[in-house]
Amino acid sequence: MGGIPVNRGRADSAALRTAIALLKRGEILALFPEGTRKRENRLECFLPGVGFLSLKASVPVVPAYIAEFGSFPGLRRRVAIRFGPPVLPVGTPDEMTKKILEAVRALAELK
Repeated sequence: MGGIPVNRGRADSAALRTAIALLKRGEILALFPEGTRKRENRLECFLPGVGFLSLKASVPVVPAYIAEFGSFPGLRRRVAIRFGPPVLPVGTPDEMTKKILEAVRALAELK
């Protein structure tokens, strides 16, 4: 699926450079900004990499929320994905990350 290997637990500069290059070429990059999977369907904080990448590559982020399945969907089970309007790359990485988290939380509240 074209995944980028990431060394977890630290800033992986090689993965960041690869992601920025892809974004600058107009490619689409899917991220899971919480940095892990969880069994609870609860949004906590996002890691700042999503805001950093958006700002460095000067690309907007389309927030998405995967709803109604928990962390590990079974085979052939329907999954609902909600998308929101793009979040434009403005501010610091932390500010950008906070805006993205707020946009995803708004999607999570939709019923």
